Amino acid sequence: MPETEWAGQVAVVTGAGGAMGQALVAQLTAKGVKVAGLDRAESLKDADGFLAVPTDVGSAEAVRDAYATVDRELGPVSLLVNFAAMNSSPESVLDMQPDEWTRVLDVNLNGTFWNCQEALRRMMPARKGSIVNISSLNGFMGRRQFPTHAYAVSKSAVIGLTTTLASEVGKHGVRVNCVAPGLHKSPMAFAVAGSETATDEFFAGARESTPLDRVADAAEMAGPVMFLLSEASGYMTGQLLVSDGGRSTWYV
Repeated sequence: MPETEWAGQVAVVTGAGGAMGQALVAQLTAKGVKVAGLDRAESLKDADGFLAVPTDVGSAEAVRDAYATVDRELGPVSLLVNFAAMNSSPESVLDMQPDEWTRVLDVNLNGTFWNCQEALRRMMPARKGSIVNISSLNGFMGRRQFPTHAYAVSKSAVIGLTTTLASEVGKHGVRVNCVAPGLHKSPMAFAVAGSETATDEFFAGARESTPLDRVADAAEMAGPVMFLLSEASGYMTGQLLVSDGGRSTWYV
């Protein structure tokens, strides 16, 4: 997309306070996009080109209210990226508690849907828009060491949601795609590892099974998302773009 085509657009980025969200917001605002960040993080503050909208994306009502705020402060959304997510405990299926299962799906799957629904209510009448949902390798690959069942199910469902939305809204000029990041350095990964200082051991197995022989920085995930938001991918919809250093293609 030429630089002039970014200017004046309005983007909603959920999970804007996370590592991937922050990297994407920086790239969008640098191009002149007005960005609303939907996040529960109290540390998120308004900045040049950025509007912080405290939101629990797991609540349909809260998401609806957030988009009313975006309409009023920035205008109708034309770009949406759904980063907001939470992990689930790496426990046996026998130990998974109903409250945790429900909460993870509320945030990761239902929150993605509520945001897509509200964005599409603005994009479809305007006959333009691009949505990028965020899945994970865990959405289509099992993880023996950390069987985070609720997280994996939610991320698998995000892929299905992406394809079914794309099939409905393409004729209205709106594209819906999905990025599946591989393991990358982020607070979520550090939490699973136990601490940031434990990541060398935690990431060792990932490096051994990754052709690029390294673990990504969260900021590296902004590039694939920017591509899918832009007109450079203008004939792509319903697609899953995997950014994992080749891990999902390598048999070890």
